[in-house]
Amino acid sequence: MNCRTYRFLPLLSALSFVLPSPAAAQQTNVALVHRLLLDQQMVVVDPNNNQRAAQLGQRLNHGDVVATSPNTRAAIRFTDDGSLVRLNPNSQLQVRAEGDRGALAKTLELEFGELWARVTQQQGTFQVQTPAGVAAVRGTEFVVRVGADGATTIITLEGALDFFNDAGSVQVSAGRRASVATASVIAEVQDVQEEEVEQLGELVEDEAADEIIRVEIPIQNAQGVVRTVILEMPRSEARALLNPGGQQ
Repeated sequence: MNCRTYRFLPLLSALSFVLPSPAAAQQTNVALVHRLLLDQQMVVVDPNNNQRAAQLGQRLNHGDVVATSPNTRAAIRFTDDGSLVRLNPNSQLQVRAEGDRGALAKTLELEFGELWARVTQQQGTFQVQTPAGVAAVRGTEFVVRVGADGATTIITLEGALDFFNDAGSVQVSAGRRASVATASVIAEVQDVQEEEVEQLGELVEDEAADEIIRVEIPIQNAQGVVRTVILEMPRSEARALLNPGGQQ
């Protein structure tokens, strides 16, 4: 077993209790791995508990669990409507998408860690489930943070969402934050301070950084024939490929 596998073992030890039953109905190709940054080490575990290293462009299915390493940031994009989700290091997320392909009911189960999401207007539903409750989203931009003890914080940057649990429901509009320790108490809603948003840093970076672009690379063989290799990748990945030294 190589050192990369060892590095993931502490993170994967908690995966078994969130995996769905292998007999559950499966939706395939519901999302793809859109970005892998820093160490670029993320694992994908399917409902049958098969584990593999994530690759850029890899397709995700209903029930897949993704987990980022302590030094990896990642993003996934849903294939039906383009909704985008970014994950910070040390985050574990299960992707569920059920129902009609034209109106999928999407649920992201964030067991721990931090995500940012931009959800497009769609026919289906989009929810983020945490140990302390559920955020029901209506076309918006927001951040969800879950601590090791399950305590949950939601920051709405644009639009609005409803957060509910066993104790009741609250609305969290743009510029507001909801915090709750457990599912048995209602969330407390407050205004977000400017410094809180600034501390989110690259998690909420400009959407243009995630834009998929085409890179055309001409290659000439020994006979002088020139062929063009076309690559499609996120803008940041192309920048790193064409400027590996980081020089301007």
